[in-house]
Amino acid sequence: MGDKNKLYKCEESRLTYNAGHLLRQIGEGLAQGRLTIACDCGSVDVPVSNEAEIEVAVVEKATEGGMKRKLEIELKWFVPGEAE
Repeated sequence: MGDKNKLYKCEESRLTYNAGHLLRQIGEGLAQGRLTIACDCGSVDVPVSNEAEIEVAVVEKATEGGMKRKLEIELKWFVPGEAE
């Protein structure tokens, strides 16, 4: 009990327009109570609860050629009764 199971992970380069489309897809899924993500890396479909903990951060780091920025979004929620 308490073991973590990674259901989905995808890292890829894409146009920011397409990244925005993926974020909209995630937002719509959260609003509907079911998160469905499909990319070239695979797909996942999981229920979400009515309440979630969200953490958003924008981080920047100076590099030799300019500024590197990163948006980090983390959502956590609890779905009762889904333990194996």
